[in-house]
Amino acid sequence: MPDDVDHGWFAWLMVLVVACMVGLEIGSLMFAFGAFVTPMQHTFNATRAAIQGQQTAGWLMSGLTAPAQGQFISKYGCRAASAAGMGLLSLGWTVRGLAQQVWVLYAGMAISFMGWSSVVFVLPGMLSSVWFGKRKGLALGIILTGSNTAGGAMIAACSAIIVEWGWRAACFFC
Repeated sequence: MPDDVDHGWFAWLMVLVVACMVGLEIGSLMFAFGAFVTPMQHTFNATRAAIQGQQTAGWLMSGLTAPAQGQFISKYGCRAASAAGMGLLSLGWTVRGLAQQVWVLYAGMAISFMGWSSVVFVLPGMLSSVWFGKRKGLALGIILTGSNTAGGAMIAACSAIIVEWGWRAACFFC
């Protein structure tokens, strides 16, 4: 594919959509995670380390499944990978919201991170390299901007929901 390929307005629209997806995922799983720790500690009568260990489980799952996510994108395309990734993220949050034991929090986080690696790591690189020629760096930069802008907003949104309705409700909205 020549370096000057430009797929027009639709490609840039997809950049904005993926930027929002990346921002929501990073915002909910990483930035806002701290808002969930203390309420989860109280619910499960667990240590901070036990609650925060969810992040470790998630990162391990993300690393282990990223190659499979890349293969999935190559075989089925970005649209299917986005849907599957967002579906896994939602399923993981649902599992965490319904958890009655700490190990279920870990399982939910691992499920969320399986989808996370698809949408946050593999999809943006694939989208920017396939749809953009000389401007692939700009496209990727815009996508990754979503992680900070929407991520910051997710801290406030999740915190407000936790204060008003509790951490379990926030799992269904964040």
